[in-house]
Amino acid sequence: MNDATAAYNEAMKGKVQVELESGAAGWEPKALAMIKDKSIPWSAHGYAPFFNQYNYIKSGMAMPIDDQVKASTVPWAKDMKSTYYAPNIDDVTRFEGKLYFVPMKLNIHLLGYRSDYLKKAGVEKMPDTWDDFEKVLGEVKKAMASEQVIPFAMRKEFYRTLGTSFVTRKQQIWDDKGVFTLDTPEFYDTINMYNRWFKNGLITNDSFIAAGDVSIWEKGKVFAGIDSHSWIRTAKKVYGNENVGGMLPPQVAKTDKPRSWMHVDGGFAFVGGADPQEGVNWLLTILGPDGDIADKWWPKVISFSGSPVHKTMFDKHVTKATDYPEIADSYKAIASSTLMPVVVGASYPATQTKIWPWMERFWAGAIGDKEAVQGAMKEIQEEMAKSVR
Repeated sequence: MNDATAAYNEAMKGKVQVELESGAAGWEPKALAMIKDKSIPWSAHGYAPFFNQYNYIKSGMAMPIDDQVKASTVPWAKDMKSTYYAPNIDDVTRFEGKLYFVPMKLNIHLLGYRSDYLKKAGVEKMPDTWDDFEKVLGEVKKAMASEQVIPFAMRKEFYRTLGTSFVTRKQQIWDDKGVFTLDTPEFYDTINMYNRWFKNGLITNDSFIAAGDVSIWEKGKVFAGIDSHSWIRTAKKVYGNENVGGMLPPQVAKTDKPRSWMHVDGGFAFVGGADPQEGVNWLLTILGPDGDIADKWWPKVISFSGSPVHKTMFDKHVTKATDYPEIADSYKAIASSTLMPVVVGASYPATQTKIWPWMERFWAGAIGDKEAVQGAMKEIQEEMAKSVR
């Protein structure tokens, strides 16, 4: 984003200049206080994770940008939806009929694995169903035991492994209020599969890891994990492309259409910002479907985190990303997947906070699945009652 903004400033010299600041931890309360005091100096923000977008709107931080987009001279602003790889990308930039976000990356979760370990286990090809994948994990456990490799890892962020596994079983995993529907057969199937894996040593406490910790993966002590594509990129940088593979997550049956967790992160304009029109113009330009400035952004997304949202940038950059063939392959699941809408942010923070202690107790054998799910849901509802509505 620094490179794209520098190019934008060069193109806009004599008209407008954008100063880009890194967001410090805990910047949101500061911004909200300045909005309240009508003293906020910023016009726009370049990165709103999907799980924060609802609160940014409801707290009065993010403003509708329909008028700014309509008034913009940036060409693609006249018909944004037509540029996207899939029309449902446009849907998740909106809330209650108003446009709030300019997409800055698409995230499609994938299964990343060590292909060299797969060969050592005597398996030629990764399977595409959960049952067959579980068998492969058992083979890897036997083959890699002497090297203390754990077959599978899960990061303690709901939207990564656990949420993605759930989505492969149930397409829409939230209700109309944005609350994740955990008390369903598909979620019980998901958590009981992992319960079986814990009991059989296919996942262990050592590979049930904190949100930002991928060290066990970087050290080569895990065979596979389901996560964002950064999981795969990280290992390829350490072990080389020939030893690391990626694919869409397993499905329940071979006849199932491929499906995965997908969400879109975006940029927005601040309520009461210094110059929302110029802020939106900046977002539309650096995150656009064409041009030298946007070309400073989208190729870096592929090599760092996420994927392009535009057909043009898919054709130009993803199809040529030979080091990451799994990215191009992942787009085939867009048609059969449901992108997470803004409304899921109503329950995501509470779900993330409350679900893990209950899952840990269940997978440790201290409580049953019903108690774990119902206990988590009760605490999620209580936490939501304290939050922004």
